[in-house]
Amino acid sequence: MTSYSKRKIGDLPRLPVEGKYDLTYRCNNACRHCWVRLPTSSPEEKDELSFDEVRYFVDEARRIGTSAWNLSGGEPMLRSDFPEIFDYLTRKAIRYSLTTNGTLITPEISKLLKRKGTKMITLYGATAEAYERVTRNPDGFEKVMQGLAYLKEAGTGFIVQLIPMRENYYQLPQMRELAQKWSPHWRYGASWLYLSASGSPTRNREITHQRLDPREVVELDPPDVLYEEKHQQEAHVYCHLEGDDRFFTACTGKGREFHVDPYGQMTFCSFIKDPSLRYDLRHGTFQEAWEVFIPSLSGRVRGGPEYLEGCGSCEMRSDCQWCPVHGYLEHRRFSAPVEYLCKVAHERRKFKEDWKRCHRFLPALSSPD
Repeated sequence: MTSYSKRKIGDLPRLPVEGKYDLTYRCNNACRHCWVRLPTSSPEEKDELSFDEVRYFVDEARRIGTSAWNLSGGEPMLRSDFPEIFDYLTRKAIRYSLTTNGTLITPEISKLLKRKGTKMITLYGATAEAYERVTRNPDGFEKVMQGLAYLKEAGTGFIVQLIPMRENYYQLPQMRELAQKWSPHWRYGASWLYLSASGSPTRNREITHQRLDPREVVELDPPDVLYEEKHQQEAHVYCHLEGDDRFFTACTGKGREFHVDPYGQMTFCSFIKDPSLRYDLRHGTFQEAWEVFIPSLSGRVRGGPEYLEGCGSCEMRSDCQWCPVHGYLEHRRFSAPVEYLCKVAHERRKFKEDWKRCHRFLPALSSPD
């Protein structure tokens, strides 16, 4: 009889299993809420990795364990070599995901996307008027509808991703109906909005204006009370040791993901935009970035008193989505609290308390594994 032994997940070797690659930050939409978008004609285009450079770092990544890819942007299909990059990254991948606004899908691309994987098409409104108010793209709604039609005609499965914000919240029921018309699979995107990577005050004011009321955020993404009671924690809660202000120790020491931006800058998280925390693949190797540089970031950034006396010791932490990267985007300090998330956390706590009162006669809180 064959015998088996159990192995804890934490014992798995540190390998770069999943790569997140943003092909470009340029986009043909100009969405009010977008935190990384550049215009289509942005001069940064000349600094984007060439197809040969992409192939080089992908081959390196494969050699030491990468088997899954998450492709995004900007709008990745703005690159004229998108079909070649997509084919090369996904041909040998065990799994992949692609996020696109869907406006540049052609019959040829729709057939290419039949390759098994997760395709998410973002939707910003149920009518051309609402879609344009968000994206400021006069032809965007018509083009995304055409893109969805091409996918359907090709027999390509996809997920419609709804992006809720102040500008389109009144249309959310109609957006759900439209999503269900096109696909049996749909989801909400992030229910709260990050501030801009550039730190632009003008762009940040616009993003802030699009944030939903914290109560609405919780209604869109309610806590799974049964699961949390059983596991005593939430997957999205930032992990740290009590009294330890070293940021990113867990992320760099046990993480199995990495991020590469359009210009070949690599690190462990797509939200990290501080240049000192990113490695230039054009002047080094993927292996050095993964095995030497990223581990060296453990403890490089510390929270200090602001964190230890603030978010690090807050009694609302178990209900809060705060993370140092969000503090950086909000205030240019990794240790800074995000006031908006504080309000969301209180709404989450209130939701759970109300839920428990309504279900207090259940014999026990339990949840399937």
